[in-house]
Order: sequence, then structure tokens, then C-alpha cells
Amino acid sequence: MLLEIKDLVKYYGDKKIIELPRFTLDTGDRAAVAGRNGSGKTTLLKLIAGEIEPDAGRIDVKGSIAVIPQLDNGCVMGGVDERIAGKLGLYDNAFSGGERVKQRIANAFSAHADILLADEPTTNLDIAGICRLEELLRAFRGGLCWYRTTGRC
Repeated sequence: MLLEIKDLVKYYGDKKIIELPRFTLDTGDRAAVAGRNGSGKTTLLKLIAGEIEPDAGRIDVKGSIAVIPQLDNGCVMGGVDERIAGKLGLYDNAFSGGERVKQRIANAFSAHADILLADEPTTNLDIAGICRLEELLRAFRGGLCWYRTTGRC
């Protein structure tokens, strides 16, 4: 088991954002986290990644984690696997919005992690970019959690 969550609770102020009694992720598992804006999807990702602490409960990670963040975190191409960057069509440092997303994808896949957390990874990608991402995701053998907004804001 790569990831186990038990009795997870997270508040912002007095508002409970997350209450998750149990969740597990193993090698090869695929999990989708879907919900409206503000429903706690990115917060859950940050909790799993260890970026923030839960108010209650336990998160046990038994492998390495890579994150495709929703927002640009200033990541650069240094250390990226050239083969993966090439599959995504990244060849220089003049990046559009879609190319910055591809850069974050390449950075995450270059980590060769056991768990991949993908927060809205298709944002700003064209159809060709989405197809390339799908190819990489199909080939990924670890555990995958995909975060996606549904419905209206």
C-alpha cells in the first residue's frame, strides 16, 4: 500500500473542509477527486503531499510523491528528463500557459515517484497536449490521484 488515510479532518476557521474516514492507494490504482471550487480538492492534495498538516487523522505515505500543481509554482526545466519534455513538445524556455503546464507535468514525471498527484493537469492544454498527457498517465505504473473541478464555480 502506497498511501493510507484514516480519519482525516481539516478545517479552515470553523468550516470543516475535509472529512475522510478512510482512503487507500496502491501501485496501479487510479483515484479521481472531483468537486466544485472550494470543496477541498487542492487542500487534500496538499495534505497528502505534506505541504500542510491535518487537524485530525493520519496520512501514511509509503512511497515518494510527485505533484503536478494546478498553479505555476515557478518551477524551471532544470533536471527534467529530456525524453519526457520532448514527448510534451517542450524545447525551449519561452513558455505559454499551456507550455508552463507541460513543464509542470514534465517535472512531476521526471521525479519517477511512486505516487502522482495531478491537480487539474489539463488546464491550458490543447487537444494534442491532453493526448500526450493521457499517454504518460497510461504508462505510469504507480498510484495516481487526479483532482478535477466539476460543475459551476
